[in-house]
Amino acid sequence: MTSRLRAMYQAYDGDLTLCLVLGEIASRNTERHFDERRGYQPQYEHQPKPLLPCNALSISDVTGIPRETVRRKLAKLLALGWIEKTPEDMYVITDKIGEVFAAFDDSQTYDLMHTADLIGAVLRG
Repeated sequence: MTSRLRAMYQAYDGDLTLCLVLGEIASRNTERHFDERRGYQPQYEHQPKPLLPCNALSISDVTGIPRETVRRKLAKLLALGWIEKTPEDMYVITDKIGEVFAAFDDSQTYDLMHTADLIGAVLRG
């Protein structure tokens, strides 16, 4: 867990609050794609499932981060191009985060698989 937190710290230039805010936006945006009883529900071209936008108040309520801090983080995420603001003052993730974090995701997947192998070796004795 420490290595994962360290990687997150580095990926967000030491701003773990920014990481948490972006994570909440992404989680809320994509919750339509997941059904708790049936698991992941893929998006099909002929039946697009739009992202569910969220606002600063809902992010603050869920995370416990003060609303003004959330607003500052939203401004930074907008400047980075990682989120977009809707006309209704709601926020959605952009495709840019996939590009920005592709290498990070690959390294985290490798670390996860390596950890699983180590745990498997311990369990096998």
